[in-house]
Amino acid sequence: MNLRWRIFEVKVRLFLARHYKVLVSAGILLIILVVVGVRLLSGNMPGEQTSPIPVAMLTETAGSTPAVPTPGLTEAPSSTPTPKPTETSSPTSTATPSATPSPTSPAEPTESPAPTSTPTPTRPFSTPAPMSVPLRLIRPEAGATVGAGHVTQVTFVWEGTLKRNQVFHVIVRKTYPPDISFESSDLVTSTWTTEVSTQYIGECDWQVAVLQNKSTIAFSELRRFYFDPFPGPTGPAPSPSPTP
Repeated sequence: MNLRWRIFEVKVRLFLARHYKVLVSAGILLIILVVVGVRLLSGNMPGEQTSPIPVAMLTETAGSTPAVPTPGLTEAPSSTPTPKPTETSSPTSTATPSATPSPTSPAEPTESPAPTSTPTPTRPFSTPAPMSVPLRLIRPEAGATVGAGHVTQVTFVWEGTLKRNQVFHVIVRKTYPPDISFESSDLVTSTWTTEVSTQYIGECDWQVAVLQNKSTIAFSELRRFYFDPFPGPTGPAPSPSPTP
């Protein structure tokens, strides 16, 4: 019995040795058919990929152990993640430190000038302006001496016609220093008597002006007289010559 078994074993080995390549190919083909059948029965899942059958496995020489793919363990190709661009944060603006204001030095008090006495403005004499009825000076006459007998009142008389909203003004001015003058208020008559200060002793000029709505519109001629309320035995005191 043992001898027969050994003879059978030897025959099997000789058969395997002679037909090794054919048996290996038939085994591989059988495995492929089984895998394909399982795939057809179970159905391919969406997105799954069937691994290609390696052709080199069919032409492998004897003695090499063929790599048989395990059914159901085929790895799907992993998708390569697409790198997303990273957002570059823009640099934040750095606040510029504001300049610290330098302390201002306290203003030194300035000395206010002492108030000075403002001289009373005097109306300048002017050339006569044409009128419908020209102004004519009557008294004092040109070159006359007034104020004799310690009288300091002087009466000024003239001729002229006024219209609506018009008035007369009499202007008296000393001709040498001190440079002083005085003027009458609004007049509607052609005569004016006033007290003259002794500061006006000497040579003086007088003139009549016509004003309308506070504006001068006409002047008379300029006339000179001598004011001397204290005359000497031989006549009026001579006027002092102007200081150079």
